[in-house]
Amino acid sequence: MISKPPSVVIESVEPLVDGGRYPVRCVAGDTLEVSADIFKDGHDVLTALVKWRPRGETAWHEAPMQPVGNDRWQGSIVLLENRLYEFTLEAWGDAFRSWQHEFHQKFEAGVSPLESETVEGTALLRAAAGRATDPKDRTRLTELAEELAAADPERVHTISHWSELEALMAAWPDRSLSTEWTPYGTIFADRERARFAAWYEFFPRS
Repeated sequence: MISKPPSVVIESVEPLVDGGRYPVRCVAGDTLEVSADIFKDGHDVLTALVKWRPRGETAWHEAPMQPVGNDRWQGSIVLLENRLYEFTLEAWGDAFRSWQHEFHQKFEAGVSPLESETVEGTALLRAAAGRATDPKDRTRLTELAEELAAADPERVHTISHWSELEALMAAWPDRSLSTEWTPYGTIFADRERARFAAWYEFFPRS
């Protein structure tokens, strides 16, 4: 069977030592910047995360990444413990943000009546409600979906940019077609380096 290509391309990840052969070393408690080239064919709006966990554990910590230009994305992590970590990146085409962007463009251009676009947006909210495991979020997403379904284009445009809705959709995204960068990179967070740095600063070279 021929495997399908990833929906999103993630490459040129930094920092890496010898292409990931050896762990990156950092000072425990300091902020570490992680960056990569992340892109996808088409016009989908992307969402990307940097993920990390102590080696041997299963649950990931996650932090958002932001585009910084020319398909380059950047995110920050803080590794608090003196131990070995592994990290990866995950990215996907964000259906809600893509719909939000497309609706905005059509509304501003005076396209009417935007009925099919409203139906699409409503379906996205209902799908997010189905993914939500928090009862309050699920109820609120269902309410917003019903409000969106009954709204005229101007109201849909307004609702789609509510910070509450954006936060809820970001909390319960569809990651079924996401791409995860592999093999995982490794980072060794070292408190000894932090102690040495503090000592070195107290006794500067003459």
